Amino acid sequence: VSTQSTWAQEFLQDMLVLRAQAVSKERCMRLEPLLSDPDLEPKNLIGTQAQCEVLSNLAKYLVAAMECAAIYEEIRESLNSGRLDRRFSASLLDNVLSDQKQLINAMGEDFSCDDTDYEMT
Repeated sequence: VSTQSTWAQEFLQDMLVLRAQAVSKERCMRLEPLLSDPDLEPKNLIGTQAQCEVLSNLAKYLVAAMECAAIYEEIRESLNSGRLDRRFSASLLDNVLSDQKQLINAMGEDFSCDDTDYEMT
């Protein structure tokens, strides 16, 4: 296994286990300017079609993850203000699985980065 493919497998695994509920409001605020950068729009990306597709999908993933993190922040704020029940909030905020992993599990997929056949150029 090459160092590049090991790095890619670790990166994919990190993307799968990223828990949006653990991303702080401050981290979201720091990423927001990058994620709203017009240079990340598919039509503005420069490179091969495959490179542009990878960058576009990564940008979509990050935007979605930060949108989820913002929703979890709203849940925390609602809990702290007393608008939400503590037990209900805990069921949303304290899950050990990432949203992505839960979605994959719900679809019945057995996704493992080790079994993924891909090539990075």
